[in-house]
Amino acid sequence: MKLKLIIDRMLCMSENAWFWFIRSLQLSCASAFCAWMLLLPDNIAYDTYRTAIEIAEQPKAILLIGLLLSVITEDMELKNKL
Repeated sequence: MKLKLIIDRMLCMSENAWFWFIRSLQLSCASAFCAWMLLLPDNIAYDTYRTAIEIAEQPKAILLIGLLLSVITEDMELKNKL
């Protein structure tokens, strides 16, 4: 029941807030894909492995920042309407 309320609230976001959310989601997916591609070869150098691990940790931070930006944008737009 709570999940339905969250999804309904997300779908009612303003255009600017939705932009931040979608772009951060796209960037985090691209980052995760790049990390996965770096880890595909069988014999990779340690530096490449460490780079892939660092890139794999970025999507969480990107999503968190994007979510914060979308919430702040949504809040500012709601305050401007009042």
